[in-house]
Amino acid sequence: KLLDISGPIEMKKYDLVFSSGFIEHFPNFVEVIKIHTNFVKNGGYIFITAPNFAGSVQKFLHTILDKENLSVHYLPAMDYNKWEEVLIKENYEIIDGGYIGGFDFWSANKNIVARIFTKLIRIIFCWRFLPNTRLYSPEIFIVAKKK
Repeated sequence: KLLDISGPIEMKKYDLVFSSGFIEHFPNFVEVIKIHTNFVKNGGYIFITAPNFAGSVQKFLHTILDKENLSVHYLPAMDYNKWEEVLIKENYEIIDGGYIGGFDFWSANKNIVARIFTKLIRIIFCWRFLPNTRLYSPEIFIVAKKK
């Protein structure tokens, strides 16, 4: 479902705008990020975070064990490079960001079999010491300052 941004929006400005687990639900996520930026004061910060279901390992695991949850997410929105590009165009300086969490996996599936497999994956393969990468890291974040 698209977020309706056609009408005027009166915006108060803030020192920090924090968005967690939101933008990845919208096909027009670029516009949603831009709306977020409009709430930031000059010199203020934006902090965006979302799950990373788009990396091939995460996508595979969610396809098998968490398909319903996967289906309500828009995978192209889970792209750190795109977030960075949008924020730079909106006159932001990137402070930090990327894919984080080493390797981890979580599932919203309530099915007992899926829950058992998810728990086994977490016990056997949850290695937070692995380098962060789009391939398997479970989260994405970006922190930027408005110029």
